[in-house]
Amino acid sequence: MKKTSNNYLYFSIIILFLFTSGCASTGTSILKLKYEPLANTKSTNSLSPNIRLINFQDVRDGKNEPEIIGHREAAFGVSMGDVKVERPIFEIIHNAFSSELMQNGYHIVNTGEDFTITGKILKFWVGTDVTSLYWDVYGEVKIEIEVKNTNGETTKVGPYSSKNIERTYTNPSVPIMERVLLASLKEVIGKILSDKEFAK
Repeated sequence: MKKTSNNYLYFSIIILFLFTSGCASTGTSILKLKYEPLANTKSTNSLSPNIRLINFQDVRDGKNEPEIIGHREAAFGVSMGDVKVERPIFEIIHNAFSSELMQNGYHIVNTGEDFTITGKILKFWVGTDVTSLYWDVYGEVKIEIEVKNTNGETTKVGPYSSKNIERTYTNPSVPIMERVLLASLKEVIGKILSDKEFAK
């Protein structure tokens, strides 16, 4: 009985050590977000309007450094380091949104536009919720859209938001963080394109 208790104690200490140390190397993680357009959305509608797409404003709350988009933690709030992106967030969103608009038959132009689209990045974050057994790695994206016509009339739609979570028992790795963040970005763009207010 005593041996069993000792084994349990040793096992508990090992688990505690692994989770407070992060089970992996700590330090800054760099995400390379490669966005792939949504499947089965391609349109060849030549009557779709010409769109001028302007970079979205990064207005995230608590933004210290533009490239920081998250933070990893181990058990008891032990830091595992910041999470950064390889490219500016506005560039990632601009390229993703542009590719989806073109897939849906819109024409992206620099001049002669029928509409100008811009917006605000309200949230673009990846983080971890941790227990003694696992991490829940989450990615959140929240965007507001602003559409202006040739008469200067402006319409704001949204905000559109999404949060994806993936559970891991080993380590909140870079591939997991990339997956949850890209999944949320795809869902947000899908919501924008399917919104009747945006289509109008």
